Amino acid sequence: TAYVNFMPEDEVDRVEAAYGGNYRRLLEIKQRYDPLNLFRMNQNLRPKESLRAA
Repeated sequence: TAYVNFMPEDEVDRVEAAYGGNYRRLLEIKQRYDPLNLFRMNQNLRPKESLRAA
């Protein structure tokens, strides 16, 4: 069990586990609406590396 509200930033694998089958869809939404990763606090879903802001 993953407690989504209490996960450290460095535990990316736990973020994926917390969202289960919805994780891929969330990544697609993130890529579409936040490709520069402006909304990155808490359980961050990172956009693709090639589109990340410098």
